[in-house]
Amino acid sequence: MDDKSTKRIITIFFTAIILLMLCVCGLFLYQSNQKNEQHTAFTITLEKDSINFHGAIGDVVSCKDIQSIHYYEQKLPAGKKQGAGEATSHYIVGDAKFDEIGKCRAYLYTDNSSYIKAQTKDNVYLFNLANQKDTYTLYDKIKNLTE
Repeated sequence: MDDKSTKRIITIFFTAIILLMLCVCGLFLYQSNQKNEQHTAFTITLEKDSINFHGAIGDVVSCKDIQSIHYYEQKLPAGKKQGAGEATSHYIVGDAKFDEIGKCRAYLYTDNSSYIKAQTKDNVYLFNLANQKDTYTLYDKIKNLTE
């Protein structure tokens, strides 16, 4: 091979790598947008004795370990994701830190102006569902499991 062919092959190789990287970045952006629009960034399921959080990071919280649980119909205090997990401008899933609350585990749609705060011996959990009505229904069910 001559120098011209070698340069052409190298140029094609690096162009293909750059295009591949751009496609992967686009896929990640599209996936985050879809999670927000379909409210699938995380799921919360109730068992007879636990709350199961599934998302970029997951938790299982035993109902007997919950020391207190409160429902808030207000915007979240200022805060952000900090550590493991995933966050966009529409949701936070994973380790977080909020003013007035401190470090916690969050499963939150930030567009919803209500949330639940559950305190265990070892951690604080902030979570909600896509809307206020569903969030309150979830709170009511958990409250009944913990009494």
